[in-house]
Amino acid sequence: MRWLPLLFALLLSACASPVVTDSQAGTDFRQYHTYTFVSDKPDAPKTLDDQRVESALNQALTSKGLSPATTGQPDLEVKHFYQQEQRIEGSSVQVGFGFFRGPLGVSTSTPVEGETTRQYQLVVQLIDHQSGKVVWQAISRDRLYDDMSTERRTQHLNDAVEAMFKRYPPES
Repeated sequence: MRWLPLLFALLLSACASPVVTDSQAGTDFRQYHTYTFVSDKPDAPKTLDDQRVESALNQALTSKGLSPATTGQPDLEVKHFYQQEQRIEGSSVQVGFGFFRGPLGVSTSTPVEGETTRQYQLVVQLIDHQSGKVVWQAISRDRLYDDMSTERRTQHLNDAVEAMFKRYPPES
């Protein structure tokens, strides 16, 4: 019986989704058939991660019945970027000592040690080309780390995009 709370906590953690999605209310996603990728920096070369994400996005969007726009204006613009977070990882345990005598006291403590790491979350936005408004957005809860290997980064990004598009189009 004492294992019941632990089992309940494990079940709740298993239900947590690896992505968060949001969409514009009232949008008819059946009207979208073509897409193109857009970037904040169109003249800059695409990073390796950008190339990996676009490859995964092409596969996901095609599986949902969308196709790349070859001529004319696309129905959707696909934008992706990474939200950067800095985290301090380390010990927050401090050891201190001091003494008190009369109205005066003296104390000292050890400094908190830690390492700052950068983590990145993938964000994908689908933008209606005519209105210029975001109609669907997904954010991966999983994070990329600077020290991930090429194979692990590729698999991580593929898994993130796949999880995102399991929720596209959103249910009405």
